[in-house]
Amino acid sequence: MQIINVDLVPGKVMPILHASQFDKGRSLGVKLYNGGAVYDLTGAEVVSVSVRKPDGNIVTETLTNAGGNSLEIITTEQMTACAGASLCEIKIEDSGDVIGSANFVLEVEEDPLDGGIASQSEIDNLATQVAGLVATEVENQYDSGNVIFDNDPTTGHGVGYAVTSEGVKNAIDAIAPAASSVSYDNTGSGMTATNAQDAIDELDTEVGDLSQLTTTDKSSLVGAVNEVNTKATSGAIPLQVAQGVTIAYSSVSKNDKLVTITAEVRFSGSANAWTNLATIAYPPKVVQLSVPAVNSANGSLMGILQVQNSGNIRIYPTTAQTNGACAFSISYLTA
Repeated sequence: MQIINVDLVPGKVMPILHASQFDKGRSLGVKLYNGGAVYDLTGAEVVSVSVRKPDGNIVTETLTNAGGNSLEIITTEQMTACAGASLCEIKIEDSGDVIGSANFVLEVEEDPLDGGIASQSEIDNLATQVAGLVATEVENQYDSGNVIFDNDPTTGHGVGYAVTSEGVKNAIDAIAPAASSVSYDNTGSGMTATNAQDAIDELDTEVGDLSQLTTTDKSSLVGAVNEVNTKATSGAIPLQVAQGVTIAYSSVSKNDKLVTITAEVRFSGSANAWTNLATIAYPPKVVQLSVPAVNSANGSLMGILQVQNSGNIRIYPTTAQTNGACAFSISYLTA
């Protein structure tokens, strides 16, 4: 096993440990000194190694503290995933104090096969930290009367614990603000957020208010898109509106040779003779099929709507119209 001496006083020449890329389980030794004197780790609460790889990703691993000044680092896949010189440091936590050692180097020799796993950050005690936050907050909620003990088998819980929904909610709400302290790498996403909470909020803003969707399914964007896709492929036929015309709503479908159009269209400018509104891909079997068009503003008769054998839809108002809107429904057989 390779063993290097590392001092707690920075500034000396950095010692080097060697490993091969993608090594997992390689044993590396570190002996700690403080100003040249042996440093006794007995009583230290947490001892860990921090590794910053050449690609910028970091790895932290908690080390077993057996006392004395000797430590053993067992390499993980992520610790050796990136070839090159990784900058390392031993961290000692005791009674709220955190002391870092002088830096040393983990030199990772490149794998000639250029395979293995992708390099990423790895923090081995993150789950432990989160579990600790949850346990502490649940204990606080219990002290506040929000968490109850339940040893009654008749409740269905059996011997153990049951928590009230309010207690769990309060615990989660208390922990949630910690998301703002978790850093977020936005280099690949194009987002501006630099922490997890801001990233979630930014995504929520970009998605928008789902209740404003005009689809029947408002549960998710995927559901709404699927609904639109289903409608688009179920035989619906789009109307191509004329210049100056917009569609307020429309439903156009074709079942065999029967075409049904229900729509409200709005036109700008003046209409005092035949005015083209739209064109449909399926013209009628008869020439110049006509139906009444209703004024959307007051429900009165606006004029005659006609579907020509070319597929053109036009209106002839009973009186001159300016910036009008009309509704109509028509069914006919195609040729």
